[in-house]
Amino acid sequence: MDAHDPLAPRGSVERSGLRGWASHFRDRGQGDFDYWIDASPQYQYQDIAPRIVGQLGPEVRLLFIVRAPSKRLASLYRYGRYDMKAIQGFDRFEDFIEAIRTDDDPRLMGRRMLRNGWRNTRYDLMLEQWRAVVDPTRIYCLWLESLRDNREGELLKLAQWLGIDAEPLLAAEVTRANQTRMTRSRALLKVGRLLGGSFPDYPIVRAAKRAVNRLNSRDLPIEMTENNRDTLDAIEKEFASNVERFNAMVSAVQPGFDARSFG
Repeated sequence: MDAHDPLAPRGSVERSGLRGWASHFRDRGQGDFDYWIDASPQYQYQDIAPRIVGQLGPEVRLLFIVRAPSKRLASLYRYGRYDMKAIQGFDRFEDFIEAIRTDDDPRLMGRRMLRNGWRNTRYDLMLEQWRAVVDPTRIYCLWLESLRDNREGELLKLAQWLGIDAEPLLAAEVTRANQTRMTRSRALLKVGRLLGGSFPDYPIVRAAKRAVNRLNSRDLPIEMTENNRDTLDAIEKEFASNVERFNAMVSAVQPGFDARSFG
């Protein structure tokens, strides 16, 4: 994570090198292991992540799971408005979409993840950026919708690409994580994230975070899909050519890729 990013932990690569990154693992990277595994959609929004990953050598593997553009942007809006409480004046989803199209709305200044939401939903551009630093054959892409509809088949293909045993993947329990809810107190949220970033990602720390989040949240007040169908449909049509280009780029190097279209 970039040091200036509000979600950057103290032990980020930019602040303390790969040793700092390793400090987030239970064995601090010194145990008996074959793979380091790290996952965060936030890396898409960082400047340092592609540079560091590009220096890790030929053994690095990248997995990108993308979803239907309209669903991604609806999720981003819910997260920004209700979970983060980071945006004001966007009572309507369509107003938020109009703002991120232009990338110059003052209400989104300092909110890079939200402000760049429209551009970052162009998965073809994202893939170009990462292919510039990592061999395309070391990058694996997967539609979330494909994983949902054919979990076993997609995990088998992924395991084959990684050269690992598929059985543990297939047997793993699936739980829904990071579901967006309405935050009661933004001040408590900020304090929790500040303190949470000070500790390694141990199970007890994660459990404490979940407990605080439950106390500081409640269910969302609206249903995005039914109230914004026209806007969601328009988004899919507008991103159709980008989705098609992304599918073509992946299919050219990834056998068995399940290319999806929306709208």
